[in-house]
Amino acid sequence: MRVLMVSANTEQVNMTVLPLGMACVASAVEYGGHDILLRLQRPHEKRG
Repeated sequence: MRVLMVSANTEQVNMTVLPLGMACVASAVEYGGHDILLRLQRPHEKRG
């Protein structure tokens, strides 16, 4: 199974927020033998 996880941080503070919960879930999914892709979107990044 292929899994895509997206972290869309909308916080406007000039500080990186690490999605630790998503990273833990992604690790377990990968350990289970699945392909995982994490997408981290920074607030200043334009979508599209």
